[in-house]
Amino acid sequence: MTRLLWIIARPYLPSLATVLVLGRTAQGARRWLSLGPLTLQPSELFKLVLIAVLAHYLANREEHRPGWDRVLVPLGLAAPALLLIVKQPDLGTALVLLPVVIALVFVGRARWRDLALLGGIGLAAAPTLWFFLRDYQRERILVYVDPSRDPLGSAWNVIQAKITIGSGQLVGKGLFGGTQSRLAFLPERHTDFIFAAFAESWGFVGAIALLGVYGLVALRGLEVAANARDSLGSLLATGATVLLVTQALVNLGMVTGLLPVVGIPLPLVSYGGSALLTALGAVALIANVRMRRFA
Repeated sequence: MTRLLWIIARPYLPSLATVLVLGRTAQGARRWLSLGPLTLQPSELFKLVLIAVLAHYLANREEHRPGWDRVLVPLGLAAPALLLIVKQPDLGTALVLLPVVIALVFVGRARWRDLALLGGIGLAAAPTLWFFLRDYQRERILVYVDPSRDPLGSAWNVIQAKITIGSGQLVGKGLFGGTQSRLAFLPERHTDFIFAAFAESWGFVGAIALLGVYGLVALRGLEVAANARDSLGSLLATGATVLLVTQALVNLGMVTGLLPVVGIPLPLVSYGGSALLTALGAVALIANVRMRRFA
């Protein structure tokens, strides 16, 4: 198992570094590698690799006395890749992975005092991150605080998303009846802002039903993690569940204006090859852990 994880994980740091040099640029970000007719986003697929590596490490430390190694080593394993992802820049993916790392460290039985101390240091250092953000990232935060700051520019996406969601009303306009999305008032309607287009078509009822599906995925994933046959399975199911739920919450918060825009797809709904493979891989991890419980 250790050798297999090493074989799988080893190419990812070079691939993330290669993106910065040879990657394809779109909308100011360099996140994709072109492999002939295929386009791959290594940062998306890295999510599953990180879950597998951290779960394997923490499961192997189960018999040892809890110490700083259950916090610092996972952070050290994740840090190089996260820095490369932020450099692309893909701040959204890095922000989604942080709760995954924290959840795995927590389930891996790290000491409460270690987590509290690390959390305190993180909160104290958070304001300094402002000075490392790019200009457009700072503008997104400022627009989040005051949407009227640039309604025809950086705030356009969020304003149009809110209008689109509201236009769906109770039962929506039907599958092909959405005016905001079909007339292209809503940008990125098939990727990052697909929830707004969905809400316009299916209304409040459809939006609540979709949220209910994500809620069931979260409950089922946590149930599988709690009843896993061993600690490795529990950690894998936890990481996969937190990944899906966190990404969904960040996307929904972004589309509804509750969070700044960070460019995160909605799992299993947004268009995108690498993102879809990652989401399906997370679901497969959860299903595999449950299957092995009865093996």
